[in-house]
Amino acid sequence: MQSAFNQRLWGHENQFVIGSSYDLGRAAYSADTELGSLTDERGVDGSGILVNESRVRLDTTTNSFGIFFTEVFNVTEQLAVNVAGRYNHVEIDMQDRYGTELTGKHKFDRFNPAAGLTYAFMPEINFYGGYSESSRVPTPMELSCADPDDPCKLPNAFIADPPLDQVVAKSWEVGFRGHFANVLDGVVQWNLGYFNTTNHNDIIFQSAGTANSAGDNVGKTKRQGSS
Repeated sequence: MQSAFNQRLWGHENQFVIGSSYDLGRAAYSADTELGSLTDERGVDGSGILVNESRVRLDTTTNSFGIFFTEVFNVTEQLAVNVAGRYNHVEIDMQDRYGTELTGKHKFDRFNPAAGLTYAFMPEINFYGGYSESSRVPTPMELSCADPDDPCKLPNAFIADPPLDQVVAKSWEVGFRGHFANVLDGVVQWNLGYFNTTNHNDIIFQSAGTANSAGDNVGKTKRQGSS
């Protein structure tokens, strides 16, 4: 749900948008481990014996609330600036249906700002630049496979683990874009830009010294390139 306002401000073109969002997600996860023996054909014969320690019955509910706004103000006919922001509140409720170890509630809050500008040197070419932040919360799978003292063979083994921080991406972007008209009776659009994104508290599954691994906040990872 959102509303847009296009009234002029101090004699300049202006657009202000404000809105909110709500997302609900539910998932049910079940897993069992059965002992088996290898066959000559490299298959597995089940024994009918289930390992109770590996049984998982988990229900998860994720509630996500968001409030956002964006403001675009034309300083001149060539220069436009914009500011934006979004506040996110996420609640993850994990209910263990086999025991109590996985049961828990996790809450995450963050405001993500953004700002940028565009400058049109001429109708066919303009410059753009901006800074923005975004975030994501750990998934129930990551939250339950984060203990290096009790790692997972695969990131699908739900166990009781310590909480993780949400991942925050901080991005810069600059470049030029434009178009060429009347090229073979058409229009050619082009873009030349550079971006740099640094993820803070990135979640990566790390080896525990065996075939097992555990997810952990590792600090910073960087992605950069051109377009």
